[in-house]
Amino acid sequence: MKKNIFIVVRKLVKSGGLSNYVYSTYTKLMDKAPEGVQIHFVIEDYQNDYINELKKTKIKVHYIHPFTHNPFAFIKDWNDLFKINQIDIIHFHIDNLVLFYPIWKAKKQRIREVIIQSHNSFNKDVENSLVKRTLNEFAKRHVQDWATNLLAVSDQAGEWLYGKKTRFTVIKNPVDLTSFFYSDKLRNEYRIKLGITSEFTLIGHVGRLTEQKNQFFLLKVFKKYLENHSKSLLILIGDGEEKSNIEKKIKLLGIQDSVKLLGRRTDVNGFLNAMDCMVFPSLYEGLPLTLLEAQATGLPIVYSSTITSDIEILTTTRSLELNTSTEKWAAKINSLVNKVDRSKAKQKVVNSGYDYKSLLATLIDLYEIKR
Repeated sequence: MKKNIFIVVRKLVKSGGLSNYVYSTYTKLMDKAPEGVQIHFVIEDYQNDYINELKKTKIKVHYIHPFTHNPFAFIKDWNDLFKINQIDIIHFHIDNLVLFYPIWKAKKQRIREVIIQSHNSFNKDVENSLVKRTLNEFAKRHVQDWATNLLAVSDQAGEWLYGKKTRFTVIKNPVDLTSFFYSDKLRNEYRIKLGITSEFTLIGHVGRLTEQKNQFFLLKVFKKYLENHSKSLLILIGDGEEKSNIEKKIKLLGIQDSVKLLGRRTDVNGFLNAMDCMVFPSLYEGLPLTLLEAQATGLPIVYSSTITSDIEILTTTRSLELNTSTEKWAAKINSLVNKVDRSKAKQKVVNSGYDYKSLLATLIDLYEIKR
């Protein structure tokens, strides 16, 4: 069997959920692929945080000039890629159709399989730009003609990219649960690190510090919760462009003694164990793997209804509208704290189908690369 599979992604950054998904999925798939199958990464940016890791794999990497830097070089690079390489399958992992040229070009080149996969349920940059919104809507009307397969990580992600009347297939995002589990010992260890006793309620959030993740609303919710539960602490794990604004907001709300910004961490499981509740009020998401990881530790979650309800595996994962008052968010948090046996949660998440074994089997069938 000889088959060249090209995987297209805007960039590969270790702090990005989509980047981690692409890297983890296709390095695992490359290991399982029969001889003659070659996976290629096409990166539409210079940023590749996995450059050293990819050198140790059999995956080949191609770079495209970013459109925003040089539109002519972007088009030339894509034309050269199609001209030089024998492409059997091309799979686009995206959250908008603004830069639809390579998808259209793949159709013109008569690539046998042109696959598009939607990874988010909204894109603020697109919605706030008349030009981008117009291009996105144009491509949305033609995407069924250009692609052979339309995929999405959730119904909301599919409807955002393709439209509500377009048929698409939902493929569950996988999560590697090897490092996520509940342990009383780990919980106590990390609460000691944070300097809190068993009497404290620890509320947390894991994610980039960006407008999308809506930490400003979370701070307001926590302030309201703190009014009736003085022995409480909020921790934010992650980094991003809104960090300085979040720090200012914390001081403005007068809660600086009860909030800790921990930055990026590699020991997230320990902090999930230490938490009593995660609050996740994102403005939009595809299917956030963070919530699957948190549920594997049995952690109760309150999340915004902008996120697909497919994420609910445990009965202690509950949603609220973002226009609901901070009082009701605080009350929902209080109703979930210390109400669950966390030790048996992981198996429920494992059995839910959000695993790499299921995803790899799906992709092997999709690409027709069984051994």
